Amino acid sequence: MLRPLEALGGDSVIPADSFDPLTYLPGRRLITSRLERLLDASDDEQEQITILCVDLDGFGRINKEFGRAVGDNILLETSRRLDRSMRASNIIGRLQEDMFVVVVPDMRSHEQINAVASRLISNIAVPFTIKGARDSVLLTTSVGIVIAPENGKDAEALINFAQSAVELAKKSGTGTYQFYTNNTGGEVRQRRSQVNRLRRAIDDDQMRLLYQPKVSLASGEIVAAEALVRWQDPESGMILPAEFIPLAEDAGLIDPLGHKILSQACETLRSWQDADMPILRIAVNVSAREIARASFFDDLTHILNETGIEPDSLELEITESAVMESAEEFFNRFEKSDG
Repeated sequence: MLRPLEALGGDSVIPADSFDPLTYLPGRRLITSRLERLLDASDDEQEQITILCVDLDGFGRINKEFGRAVGDNILLETSRRLDRSMRASNIIGRLQEDMFVVVVPDMRSHEQINAVASRLISNIAVPFTIKGARDSVLLTTSVGIVIAPENGKDAEALINFAQSAVELAKKSGTGTYQFYTNNTGGEVRQRRSQVNRLRRAIDDDQMRLLYQPKVSLASGEIVAAEALVRWQDPESGMILPAEFIPLAEDAGLIDPLGHKILSQACETLRSWQDADMPILRIAVNVSAREIARASFFDDLTHILNETGIEPDSLELEITESAVMESAEEFFNRFEKSDG
C-alpha cells in the first residue's frame, strides 16, 4: 500500500530504505523531509498544517500474547485503516513500532481537526480479527496533535511535540486525543521523571508490604492476612498505591511490580507457616492487566513452587469492575489454569 508520491510533496525517485519495510509507509526521515517542504511552501499564516501522532494503546501485550506475526498483521491493518480514513493528499507514515503519523495540509479550524482525530480513533476501535483465533482483539488509540505554524515551523520539533502530546493523551485515558501546548513539554518531562523514579523504586526494593489481619468471628483468631503495598520513597516518604499503581500500569511496569509483590507475600506466608503461626492464607491485590498477560499463571506457579506455598493458601483479589469489563476472558483464563 503506497500513496501517490505527489502526496509526499517530493521527487519521483525515493530510496527504498526511506519506507517502512513492514507497512511500506514512509519512515520518519522521509516524513520529516516532506513535512519540511510543506512548511517551506506554506507562506499563508492562515493555512494550517496539522500533524497527528497516532499510537496504539497497549500494543505490547499483542506480541506477548499472540506472537509477533499477529502483531505485524495488526500493524498492517492499522496502516490500511489510516489510509482509508484520510484523503489522498494527506501524508501517512510510521514513526516506530506502533506509532504512526498523519500530516494534513489545509486545515483551517480546530473543529476540522477534532473531526479528523475522532474519525481516526473510531476506525482503529473496530475489532481486529485474528486468523485462527476465536475472539477478536480490541485496541484503542491515543492521538497527539500539533499545528503549524501555531506551534512552530521546524519539522523535527513538530513531530516530537506531537509525540509528547500522545503521552499526555495516554495519561488522560485511552482512546483520546490531546493538542500540544506550551505546557505540554514540561508535563511530559515530569511524567517521564515519575516513571523513572518508579522504575528505580522497583529495582531498589523500595516497595513495602503491610499486612492487614483477617479474624475468624467464630474463634476470634487471626486466620488470614491481606497484603497492602506501599512505596517507601526516600524523598516523599510513604506513597499509597492509588498514586503509583495507575502510573505503573500506563508505563508498562505493573508486571515487574506485581511479580515482586506476589513473591514477597508468598515468602512472608512461608515464614509464618514455618514459625507455626495460625495464619493459613494470604490475600494479594492483582491488577487486571497482570491477569491478562499470557505468562501470568506460569509465573505464579513458579512463585508457589519456589516458596513452597500451597495454591489454596493464596487469594488473588481483583476488582469487580475489572472482571466485568471482560468477564468471558477472565473465566477462560482461570479455567485453563485450573490445577
